[in-house]
Amino acid sequence: MEIPKKVNKKERQVKILKALEKGCTRTAAAGYAGITRMTFYNWMEVKAFAKHVIQAEANARVTMELSLADLAVNQKDRVALFFWLQNRARDDWKNVSKVDVEHSGHVDHNVTHYDFSGYTKEELKEEAVKVAKQLEQIANGSGNIKPVKGIK
Repeated sequence: MEIPKKVNKKERQVKILKALEKGCTRTAAAGYAGITRMTFYNWMEVKAFAKHVIQAEANARVTMELSLADLAVNQKDRVALFFWLQNRARDDWKNVSKVDVEHSGHVDHNVTHYDFSGYTKEELKEEAVKVAKQLEQIANGSGNIKPVKGIK
């Protein structure tokens, strides 16, 4: 059985750049090259490598945008066309879901304020656990609402 040779840093960086040029995320590219995200970002502190990363990402973006444009225009892909318009001409093509509502009558804004300043952390935790259990029971359809200490 042959022992695999150790992959050097330069080879890993080349793998990362190739993956980024294909459109991978930085995390995916780092994993593909066999390094952690932390190692990747440590390498990014070297200006030459960072410059290559930025260029590879820019190349991927241009490739993707040209592919999208080709789908939209030459392949007559309506989804691609709509996606492009929604993202590049937002003001005119954004997906709007507006509902005009008219209201007549009176609206009360009753806001209840609670003073928990006299509670210890332990008491607050106990009350929070009780409230959580009550909410879970209510959500399951089996609970009754009971007053909680300090809440009126």
